[in-house]
Amino acid sequence: MGIEVEIRTICNNPIELEKKLSSLFPIVKTKHQVDEYFLHPLRDFYSNPSFKEYLRIRIDGQKTVLAYHKAFLKDGKKTHTEEHELLVENYSEMKSVLESLSFKPFVTVTKERKVFDAGDFELCFDYIKELGYFLEVEAKKDFGGIDKTTQECFNFLKKIGADFIPAPNMGYPDMVAEKIQKK
Repeated sequence: MGIEVEIRTICNNPIELEKKLSSLFPIVKTKHQVDEYFLHPLRDFYSNPSFKEYLRIRIDGQKTVLAYHKAFLKDGKKTHTEEHELLVENYSEMKSVLESLSFKPFVTVTKERKVFDAGDFELCFDYIKELGYFLEVEAKKDFGGIDKTTQECFNFLKKIGADFIPAPNMGYPDMVAEKIQKK
C-alpha cells in the first residue's frame, strides 16, 4: 500500500507547458494507458463523504494491473490516496471475474502520459482523450504531513512558473462520467 499526495492543474496551453517541462526535467517514461473502472455491486463507492473508492483494471503497454484506490476527502477535497495494486496476467479474465461477481463497468479513461523526474516531485503531463490536458505534481516524499506536502506541491508548481488552474475536484473517471452525463 502506498500513500499519494498530489495536485492537478488544467493545461490551457499544453504545447508551451510541455516544452517548458522538457527543457527543465528529464522525461523518465511515456505511457499509453487504458483504465476501465468498475462499480461495486453492493456498496456505493461514492456514498461516504470522507472518501471515494475506485476499482480499476489498467492496461499499460504489456502490463495489466488491478487497482483499488481510496481517495480521502477533507471538506469535499481530496487530500491523499491509499493505493493497492497487483499485476494480473490476463485483462479479459480479470474483467470476466469482476463481472461474474456482479461488478459493473462504470467508465473508461484513455490516457497518454509523459512522466518527468523533478527531484522530490514526479510530474505527469497527461492527455486524457475524453477531457484534454492536465499536469499532476506528485510528491515523492513526505514534507511533514499531508497538508505540508500538498503545500509543497503548490510551491513547486509556482517555482517552475506553471499556472495553477484548478482541475475539478475529482478523479479522471469522475470527470469523464460527468461529461458523459451532460451529453
